Amino acid sequence: MQTTSQAIKAYAEALPEGATLSARELLHLGERAAVDQALSRLVRRGELMRVKRGLFALPVKTRFGNRAPSVEAVVEHIAKSTGERVSQSGASAANLLGISTQNPSRQVFGPPGRAAI
Repeated sequence: MQTTSQAIKAYAEALPEGATLSARELLHLGERAAVDQALSRLVRRGELMRVKRGLFALPVKTRFGNRAPSVEAVVEHIAKSTGERVSQSGASAANLLGISTQNPSRQVFGPPGRAAI
């Protein structure tokens, strides 16, 4: 019989890179308190990463160690799950379109369209 932590880890490993999971979608694996405790333990052991409060992702294993999933993949998955449209903005969008050759140090995402002034 699997523990709640093992069941959550197996569930997370079946997801694609950048896919996020929350305690709410894991309630079929156990009680809410047990799921919360298991998520906390998995984060402490480094087997899961906390994206934001209540949202977790599986780190990507490379030959150099674990790394975070790509920001684009995580943002895309969050946008799909919430039904919102999200696009890159600022310098990262200009670089993506070939308007600028500068690589931004930070990627900024926001709703598409004009900014309200």
